[in-house]
Amino acid sequence: MRIGVCANPQDWVTVAEKGYDYIETNFASIANSSDEDFAFMLAQKEKAGLDVEACMGYFPGTFKLYAYDETTGEASPAFADIEKQVYEHSEKGFSKASKLGIKIAVIGSGAARNIPDNMKHEVAEAQFTRVLEICAEVAQKYGARIVIEPLKAGETNYINTLADGLALCRKINNPAICVLNDFYHSALGGETPDALFDSGDLLIHTHISKLNRHCPNLEEDGEILLPMVQNLVNAGYNDRMSLECVFSPDVSTALENARTFAAAIKAVKPTK
Repeated sequence: MRIGVCANPQDWVTVAEKGYDYIETNFASIANSSDEDFAFMLAQKEKAGLDVEACMGYFPGTFKLYAYDETTGEASPAFADIEKQVYEHSEKGFSKASKLGIKIAVIGSGAARNIPDNMKHEVAEAQFTRVLEICAEVAQKYGARIVIEPLKAGETNYINTLADGLALCRKINNPAICVLNDFYHSALGGETPDALFDSGDLLIHTHISKLNRHCPNLEEDGEILLPMVQNLVNAGYNDRMSLECVFSPDVSTALENARTFAAAIKAVKPTK
């Protein structure tokens, strides 16, 4: 298992100094960065000596992913404009992120993907599927893949469990569209490990944190979180796991305190 950290550019050097394996950062921030801001990202990557292998935050919350008739709930011709905007956003993001080392782009974006009350669910799913296909088309161009992140109820009303994400992946059947498991969301959603064992090669990325979203440490959190990791390893997973956390009291201290927990994750071996 390789352990990375979701971090802003000013903290990438700290991530490397604390011994983590890769960086994850915000895709929309890269896509919308100025020349000056992106030059800073490139400089920080070089100083850190780590690739930005993954990005979350694909769409800002204000990004519109659906176009529909508010009276009938059916699709609107305006969705053609959304398709164009999704392609342009993806191209801007991947053309820059490829210079940072991206391999995985996470589509959580709960506010953007939330299905409006007066839109038909099947229409929203068809449009979201098309959005994923556009993102995957651009991702493949730059040697990356898209992962869908299930989010707990309260953050979105669409794709709340790993089982939901797996079902959509299998329905789309595109090798560049896979799924992520975030233990924070799965634990708060009361998920059992069953979907982990059903995920096969569709599960290609993971996030972890304390159940209050802060950065874990072994003494306080090992008893709760390591059995979750054990289930993941028993399901055959051995790839990236990112700390997606609130770093308190500061990034350096939190990542230092999490080092023994990261080492314990790497030491987990299959038991069956």
